[in-house]
Amino acid sequence: MAYQKANGAIRLLLDVRAMVDGTLFLMGVATTEIATVERERDRLEIYDEPEAAALLRIEAGLLGDMRRRYKFPHCKFGTKVRYTRQHLNAIIEYFEIREQKKKPK
Repeated sequence: MAYQKANGAIRLLLDVRAMVDGTLFLMGVATTEIATVERERDRLEIYDEPEAAALLRIEAGLLGDMRRRYKFPHCKFGTKVRYTRQHLNAIIEYFEIREQKKKPK
């Protein structure tokens, strides 16, 4: 009987150790993935108008018209218009629709 209890306790300890090792492994994977995402986020990406429009899923001409009409943020190198991710995020935020709470009567 004592042998069976000791054997069960050893199995339990081995199971706990396996769970701890698995958790440590996953924590290492997650840490590596987070570092990769942070490096990629900091990389500067510049898009011309057709590329930016494709990311926004609109026509390039429409993006140009809206840029002029709404004074959207952009960069200009000579006559070439360029957008960064931050510019595109600002354009998306401009058109974001938020639900308004109805006033009680």
